[in-house]
Amino acid sequence: MEAYYTPLHVHTSRGSLLDSTNTPKSLVERAKTLGLKALAITDHGYCSNHVDFYKECIANGIKPILGMEGYIAKDMTIKEKEQGFYHVILLAKNNTGYKNLLKISSLGHTKGFYYKPRVDLKTIRELNLGEGIVATSACVGGQVPQMILNNYFVDSITDKIQEYKDTFEDFYLELQPTNTPDNEQTRTQHYVNYQIYCLAQHTKTKMVATSDCHFTNKEDFDLHNVFIQISQDRDNEAYENCWLKSYDEMLNGNYFGEYKTIPKEEKRQIEAILNVTKDVANDCTVKLEMGKSYIPSAEIPNGRTKESQILELIIKGCKKRGFDKFDKEKKELYWNRIKTEFEVLKAKGFIDYFLLEYNIIHTARKKGIIISPTARGSGAGSLICYVLELTHVDPIKYNLLFERFLTIEKKGLPD
Repeated sequence: MEAYYTPLHVHTSRGSLLDSTNTPKSLVERAKTLGLKALAITDHGYCSNHVDFYKECIANGIKPILGMEGYIAKDMTIKEKEQGFYHVILLAKNNTGYKNLLKISSLGHTKGFYYKPRVDLKTIRELNLGEGIVATSACVGGQVPQMILNNYFVDSITDKIQEYKDTFEDFYLELQPTNTPDNEQTRTQHYVNYQIYCLAQHTKTKMVATSDCHFTNKEDFDLHNVFIQISQDRDNEAYENCWLKSYDEMLNGNYFGEYKTIPKEEKRQIEAILNVTKDVANDCTVKLEMGKSYIPSAEIPNGRTKESQILELIIKGCKKRGFDKFDKEKKELYWNRIKTEFEVLKAKGFIDYFLLEYNIIHTARKKGIIISPTARGSGAGSLICYVLELTHVDPIKYNLLFERFLTIEKKGLPD
């Protein structure tokens, strides 16, 4: 059997703030040194570092696996500390799964946030957000490991495993190595690993072996400790095993029960479990389209077009700004500027963008949220921004150029 291992449980400093010292560059450099063919990213509740990670992997011939370590609550709508939450690893198998992963992350932040961006299994099933997603039981903070540690009956744990299987397209039970001397943390991981191994046989559930990677090299442990002391005001002894491991380091870790060394027959099983990560890596084929901006569509009343909608708002804004009191020459000056700007917005496909900005800013003001009374940078050069009350600077009065804000030739979104 060919030696193969793909790290499926990996954090970065941007997505797992003050919980990881990894960067996409440091991870990929280490992966290349170890001869790894693929690498996952699974930050806590966030997908914010996916693009940088994806680009770094592709540029260096490493297959990127895009994921997240989510937070599962019993009921995400209940905002009580007693609710608690459990970890779960979520990996996108394809672009459908990736869209669902982003929706789960957004749902956790907009609907279920309470200390953490939480979701629940029932909501994921109801919205069919488990399609295209591989889930694993995660670290000792996962729901299955916590049920093990809290002495739940086997039938209850079995039912929970089946619920995860019913929620996601694929579900694996996760084993993690302990390479440190015997201590409470090691004994806890030994116990969880052994029970998960037994449950996997009982429920016919596949297992994957992962290392909960929070720093890149073993020598980075002290640096990571600085981050943990800032964020949690304690030492990071619980993270002692959390570097990006090689195949040999994974294979020779102490996995089961009270074994100090792994018997030959157990070692063969671990080799097989490590090899399952190859199947997961092969299943995950997300392709990100780079270099293209996507703008959400604004809600338009029935029977209207987005062009007619923004023109109506512009006309109302002109009246509110007092343009109807201008003399003929000044009216023509202002209206010609508006027509020029409008043609650029239309040609660039930014009308939705302006309608969304209008809705966001006006809603914020209605709710008493403070908005800058002027503008940000070159945005002050747009007369349409002024009449829509996105800004409060008349660019003609102050001789500000719209072209500094936006032209047909300019790439990317305006300010």
